[in-house]
Amino acid sequence: MSRRDLKRQAKKRRARLRRAARRALMRRVQEEHSLEEIRLGPSADGVKMSEVLEEFVEPYGEFAETKEAYHRLLTVATLAWNASLLPRNDPMANPDELVRTLPADVRGMAADMIRQLMLRKEELFPQQRRMIIDFDLASLGTGWHLTVVSTPDAVPTAPNPPP
Repeated sequence: MSRRDLKRQAKKRRARLRRAARRALMRRVQEEHSLEEIRLGPSADGVKMSEVLEEFVEPYGEFAETKEAYHRLLTVATLAWNASLLPRNDPMANPDELVRTLPADVRGMAADMIRQLMLRKEELFPQQRRMIIDFDLASLGTGWHLTVVSTPDAVPTAPNPPP
């Protein structure tokens, strides 16, 4: 088999893995949410939330050397992202309250990290109002593939000042 054929097969395999991960995520989300409130793929303006989330966590990525560590980072980042979209008086917009929802092994510096991420969200993505409903991180052999399910383009809340 030629080198080009091997590359082609590897590319097809990665595409199959991405599609399988997307289907599994959609099944999981369908069990928990009505399909009317979710979106998979680019928004009306062409923005993919998976790309936004990856850019959002980029400064912290070097600390997540394993898939499990990167998954934990994405979980904390998702909490911070969604909290930044909530009304300021909502208890879940408070980083200290959010930390209580996390597994014990990530609570250590999570409140400070959540504050930093909430500031980052407002600085870099102030117009992005989609809440993240769920995500999947699939191993592709050469790296990971992130799939994100989010609400439609507009979340009916006013932007908050940073915490």
